[in-house]
Amino acid sequence: CKPKWQSRLFVLVGTFLFRFKDENSSSIKGSPVPCESITCEISDGDSSFGYEFTIATLRKTITVRAETEEDRAKWLAAIRAEKQLAIRLRLGHASLNPLHKDAYTAGVRGWRRRLRDDRTRDGISDAMGTEMAVLSGGSAMITPSGGMMGMT
Repeated sequence: CKPKWQSRLFVLVGTFLFRFKDENSSSIKGSPVPCESITCEISDGDSSFGYEFTIATLRKTITVRAETEEDRAKWLAAIRAEKQLAIRLRLGHASLNPLHKDAYTAGVRGWRRRLRDDRTRDGISDAMGTEMAVLSGGSAMITPSGGMMGMT
């Protein structure tokens, strides 16, 4: 069964990537993803369908697409910057932006809930334990012009 493209809103704030059904959603879809555990790669593909890239963690890979090559570059740069900030925060070389404290707190709470639920249901694999160890926190939000599509 081939996955189908679904429109989703992604918000990057507080060193977490949040996914929402759309811009009118008030609740997060799925678990927040700590940027420290994300790797991104540009996908090879036909740009007539958008500019694809992957957002991967040890647990999941999501293929997304931006409407323009510039939007994709902005998202990739923003995710990489948040990842670096999360590492600096964990090492004590940066401080959390007070404006993003609530988003960071929500991200940590949602991520820990997901890990607890997984532990209860399945136990912890080495990969899950490794990813669980990379939680940290906080910085800027970027929402490039144009939308993104997520494959679920």
